[in-house]
Amino acid sequence: MSLLSKTLLALVVVALLPLIWSSSQLIGVNREAIRDQVLRVHALTARACMGQIDGDLETKRSVLRGVAEHPVFQEAPQSQMAQELIASLLSGDGRQVAALAILFDESGNEVMRAQPKGFSLDFGPTPAIDREPLLIDTDQGVYLRLNALLSGRDAQIVAFYDVSAWLKILDPQEVGEQAQLCLMDDKGRVVLADHAELQVPDLLRDQAMHGKVSGAIRTDDSSFSVLGAFAPSVQADWRVVSWQPRAVAEAIERRMRNRTFVALAGALFLVSLIALWAFRAVIQPIRNLLHEHSDLLGQINPKSGGDEVSQLQRAFQALERLVKGQAENEQIVLGRYEVTKRIGEGAMGTVFRGWDPKLKRDVALKTIRLNRQTDADFELSNQLMNEAISAARINHEHVVGVYDVEDAPDTCFVTMEYVDGLSLEEYIWANHQLEEEEAVQLALAVTKGLNAAHQRGILHRDIKPANVLLSRHGDIKIADFGISQMMTQIAKEKGAIFGTPGYLPPETLSGKGFSEKGDLFAVGVLLYRSVTGREPFTGKDRREAMMHTLIHDPKPPNQFAKISDELNRIILKLLEKNPDQRFATAQALIDALEPLVRNKTWQYQITWGGKKHVPVQTHGSLLLDSSDLQQLPATEGPGAH
Repeated sequence: MSLLSKTLLALVVVALLPLIWSSSQLIGVNREAIRDQVLRVHALTARACMGQIDGDLETKRSVLRGVAEHPVFQEAPQSQMAQELIASLLSGDGRQVAALAILFDESGNEVMRAQPKGFSLDFGPTPAIDREPLLIDTDQGVYLRLNALLSGRDAQIVAFYDVSAWLKILDPQEVGEQAQLCLMDDKGRVVLADHAELQVPDLLRDQAMHGKVSGAIRTDDSSFSVLGAFAPSVQADWRVVSWQPRAVAEAIERRMRNRTFVALAGALFLVSLIALWAFRAVIQPIRNLLHEHSDLLGQINPKSGGDEVSQLQRAFQALERLVKGQAENEQIVLGRYEVTKRIGEGAMGTVFRGWDPKLKRDVALKTIRLNRQTDADFELSNQLMNEAISAARINHEHVVGVYDVEDAPDTCFVTMEYVDGLSLEEYIWANHQLEEEEAVQLALAVTKGLNAAHQRGILHRDIKPANVLLSRHGDIKIADFGISQMMTQIAKEKGAIFGTPGYLPPETLSGKGFSEKGDLFAVGVLLYRSVTGREPFTGKDRREAMMHTLIHDPKPPNQFAKISDELNRIILKLLEKNPDQRFATAQALIDALEPLVRNKTWQYQITWGGKKHVPVQTHGSLLLDSSDLQQLPATEGPGAH
């Protein structure tokens, strides 16, 4: 794991996982806890409201009994003193008596009535004692009726009380706006509520009517899904019922859950900020140090395993070994050349930047590992040397010069012109797509270099952007002529093909060899990629890339780039499956490209300085053996697909 991955993992384990676990537990607990708490609140509210109503009812009864048992009503219920007593009852603080009447005998004849001015209440026939208390709904509101027997007389006193204060009791603010409370009688009817249309859920009503006990319940009626509670009265056959929709509790759950998620998102954001700070403050400087070390010594392979700290440790160990080695040997040399820097490494050897102390100039040194165990191996190495010497005879401004070839026991190395710049691969990667003028100039320079080689009977066999070098001074040069020749010979001895999938021509993949037109096919691929930023023949692996080369016709490049019809025609002609339909020679391609050059003095522009980012190639140069070539479609004839 990389250092960044370890940092992120540590932050997740230490900060996020405990929070996620506790939040999930809290959400699960809160779901039931909130509902239970809502039920407890409604149960407590129902008992408290019923207790207040019972207390007020008992007070009113006590006062009314006191009046009924007063001696003045025993002796002269119609006397002035009795009337004053009743008047004091009507004006009594907190008793809220609306009207009072004294009734004698069983026929219900009214003997006396007392009531506030402007108030009139028809209470109908004489009420029975056993039916009190009773709530009466009139046009003037709901009133409580209480009866009391006069001592020693067959008469009763009846009082009507304003119970608007009970409506306030049934509207506590603590349980929330969604809560509903009402007073229900023994028939299950709502006798007192803040609005007349209030409907008690069936299951809650049935439970409330069952016995003289308090309780709480969750209901799921066809029209209601509520949480509620009920409490019976000890003074009358009444019950207070309190409930609210279950959706209210669920909304509270959602709010808590959403707040939990917001907290998790905030924690994730903070973890991301810490990770970003750690990356910029610690990890990125370490990586930059590793890259600088790799550029300097070429010792570190990012895929060699371990995180950046481990790689940095190996880097310092390599630096220590190098310093010790230089102290012992003073310098690293290949032949007469001093090695100053390791540039890169391929499947067959390593590339170094060197110094020629004799001619006082920089050189590029390419080593090729050889396996000399038999006479055939020695014969092959001699042949490779001859091929490199042949490539050294190419003297052209657009070809990297080969200066020297030297043989060693287990390797040989080619000394070449050192081009201080970057490859076309890097240039295309940085710019994605090149303008037509720029791409034509580059292709024209490459073709001129190929033409000079073809006239000497030398094929490159591996033309691709990585083998086209752009110097700091604006020169365009083809690299690896000698190396490609040598690798081709090795491939022939092993019964394989040397080249880069996607750039190898169809006839070579079909086993028909390689010719000058194979190099021109690769120029077509190079041009296609330069103007479009994409490969004409690609795939998830090298076999798929070769399959596309054999059987797929690429889309015209003018579908992806603004180029002239003539350049579009030239590219498609270079990519023909049939080599006979391509340009006959490199000179013919030069003649086709030169009219497209509008600015004869134009040169490409490269921004130097800053960090150089080297792209990863999809497919590099390979020795393709029979396992790579099997299952490819067989072709017949020069133009068969």
